[in-house]
Amino acid sequence: MRGPGTIPLVLASALLMLSVGSRAQTDTSESGAPAGDVLPFRLLYGNPGEIPPDQTACYVWSEGGRLHIRITPDGDPREIEGELHVTPSGVLKDVSLEAPGLRIRQPAPSLLQFDMRTNDQPEELSVVLAGDVQTLRIDLRIDGERQPTALRIGERQERPKGLPADLALTGARASWIERFGFN
Repeated sequence: MRGPGTIPLVLASALLMLSVGSRAQTDTSESGAPAGDVLPFRLLYGNPGEIPPDQTACYVWSEGGRLHIRITPDGDPREIEGELHVTPSGVLKDVSLEAPGLRIRQPAPSLLQFDMRTNDQPEELSVVLAGDVQTLRIDLRIDGERQPTALRIGERQERPKGLPADLALTGARASWIERFGFN
């Protein structure tokens, strides 16, 4: 027979475990790393324009209802690995490649992984964000190391302080999301 405080204690323990589990899911990437920086989602909007081809960098922006990623080389062969991860209720769909050397994998609807070995041409992919996306996590490794200065976000080419970087919609109104095609 259970004592009078047993059920509330079991319930409280279960809720604590669920809370810790859901926090771990939103605070870590597929590789298990905590967020290196959290930025407002609105930074993604706008094409970065002319991109210098002489440095290894990854440009990420939103335009025309799609999220675009362009990887530029610096002339030396480099191994690039990246990951896009949205909240579990979101979906990354309609992936379009404009890059013969870029490989993609999508082990879950909310996770897209890519890798390549740079050559002398930029590589690009685009994807549509769908569902209830509250956070977009971006991770990037060049030659096996996270390099936040190589990630350029949006028209202003903002750079995160650390990787993985979370772009959060916290506080955004639904009209803002619909206006830019993220629905």
